[in-house]
Amino acid sequence: MNLCEKSCYFLSWPEVANIIAAETEKYLGHPVQCRVQYDDDTYWCMDQPALPLHEACQIMYLSGFPAENWQDTLPDEGGTVTNGFGMELSEHLFRKNLDFAWKRKFITSEGLWLVGVSPNHKGKVGPVTIGGAEVNFDELKSEDELLNFLIENDCTHTDLMEFCEDYKKRYGNDLCWLYPIGDSSRLGECLVLVREGVLSLPYTFYLDNANLVFELSAASLLHSEQLVQLSKDWVLFSADLQHAMSDMEAYLRNSGKLGGQK
Repeated sequence: MNLCEKSCYFLSWPEVANIIAAETEKYLGHPVQCRVQYDDDTYWCMDQPALPLHEACQIMYLSGFPAENWQDTLPDEGGTVTNGFGMELSEHLFRKNLDFAWKRKFITSEGLWLVGVSPNHKGKVGPVTIGGAEVNFDELKSEDELLNFLIENDCTHTDLMEFCEDYKKRYGNDLCWLYPIGDSSRLGECLVLVREGVLSLPYTFYLDNANLVFELSAASLLHSEQLVQLSKDWVLFSADLQHAMSDMEAYLRNSGKLGGQK
């Protein structure tokens, strides 16, 4: 008989709830009282007081939870609050908060057994998945290469797309994203992956052909906290727009008005 020794951890359901509560607080900025709902040895999930729909969406979006799995947590159509996280979201948040991985998981009435525990090596440099593309940052172009390229041209979005053509061929992705939310000093910004990290390229106006122009003096590498704030702002912007469009649709449907009618 071949025997092998494996490291394992046992976490009670209250401990699991506290771990997930700590993770959700990262995305909301305030504590959430969590409680585990255990069904059987195949299913468990999180239960908590009524959570506003926009906060549930904020948690799922900022934590990187796949959009195709949101349905288990979202309320029925028209609902504005959610009273629990589905099992997939619960496990996603649980896993993100821990600094170790495991090979097997056993669900019991008392808690979770995690078997084959090993370090996560979160600081290890290697390919990471961003926007569906597996990217190795060491192989990307540098911040200076990008800025110099834009300076040599017209500092426009068209120039940026030309710079990113190699990324598109290699990764099937431009590795840059337009963020159209601004403030008094900018209309918005582009987030571009470079060797050093994530570069923000603010834009302040459009040319006559609607080609946006970057303000390179304000370009900067972003910290993780800044990206979290940008994500929160986007969730709020998106939720507000979605709510408004839902009200518009309901008005047009109930009034019988169609596009083009006066």
